[in-house]
Amino acid sequence: MGELLRAGQRRSEARDLAIYLLKKEAGMSLKEIRKRMGIGPTAVGNRWVKVKKRVAKDKWLAQKVLKWIMVA
Repeated sequence: MGELLRAGQRRSEARDLAIYLLKKEAGMSLKEIRKRMGIGPTAVGNRWVKVKKRVAKDKWLAQKVLKWIMVA
């Protein structure tokens, strides 16, 4: 989990998925997520939108996300 929160890390799929799950399943605001992860407001918003679209299009990823939610 520590690597997900490390500031300055770019193009992290795990980090992008964490943003998606924190917003969608934990109900955190993008502002809260941005503060916890140490990334800018534009970056967190862009990552949220990117992953949201990807989950909507990619059935395999959507199933993986659903499994992660069920385990939690």
